Amino acid sequence: MILLNLILSVFAFGILPPMSPEHPGNITNVGTFERIEIDTKRRESFLYLPTGQEGRLAPLVVFGHGQALADKHYRDTLEHLAQKGIAALYVKYDWGFFDVNFQRMARDWSEITLDVLKRFDNRINRNQVIYAGHSKGGYIAANAAGLNDGIVVDSLFLFTPAGYTEELVKNIAPETAMSIFWGEKDRVISKESTIELLNAAPSRLKQFVEVVSYPDEPADHYFPQTLGALFGGPDGVTALHYYGVWKWLVGGAWDLEQKTGKTNPWAYGEKVGSTGQPGLEHKVQRNW
Repeated sequence: MILLNLILSVFAFGILPPMSPEHPGNITNVGTFERIEIDTKRRESFLYLPTGQEGRLAPLVVFGHGQALADKHYRDTLEHLAQKGIAALYVKYDWGFFDVNFQRMARDWSEITLDVLKRFDNRINRNQVIYAGHSKGGYIAANAAGLNDGIVVDSLFLFTPAGYTEELVKNIAPETAMSIFWGEKDRVISKESTIELLNAAPSRLKQFVEVVSYPDEPADHYFPQTLGALFGGPDGVTALHYYGVWKWLVGGAWDLEQKTGKTNPWAYGEKVGSTGQPGLEHKVQRNW
């Protein structure tokens, strides 16, 4: 299905997927995985876990969903992570559309993550954890990182985060790097509000990436999705995934596993802004 979506994307936009086996968005060098339902807190959370890697502990990306969105709306991304040897947890942190108890949602996020780390301690490295999320999921990811609940969160990858709770975010460990990605066509969340979150966090390493659009492929609020919903979103995988979301998440996980100290070129270095198209670059600002 992913390969078909990529082919359709090329037909529609003339944008080729990355071919280099070293590129984190490449889909040809992939492994196998299993999808496991996690019933902690009586929610439909799902763990995408690499298989056939006995003796290896995988890094973990905990991914928070946007408002009223299910794992199916991000499934291609979650599967891509697992195929690259990275455990991916779609964490269901809210009770529904009208849930606005943001501090409780952060605690639930943490409890679900802690349960997964305990249950799969023979397959997941509890010392290699990334929190990520889209929109409301980015909001809760940032809050959860500030709980100081025993989970060492190495990095935050927040895609158009919908807000934050100051009393939690101010407690994020300075060692937790923060990356915020905002689409230039976003009409739901303002650029100013995402930069406000960036400034509020005490992280020593921070970066802000303004995601640019491709021809006929807008970088709007919904670009992290791989399935559209009532509110919008792309229909399938696009270049904004394999040259954007996938590249950043996989690059960040590789950096953590390889202990390269926030220098992975795709997530933190000279290739963060690469779109795969000459003359077209995502706009990157960082303090390191």
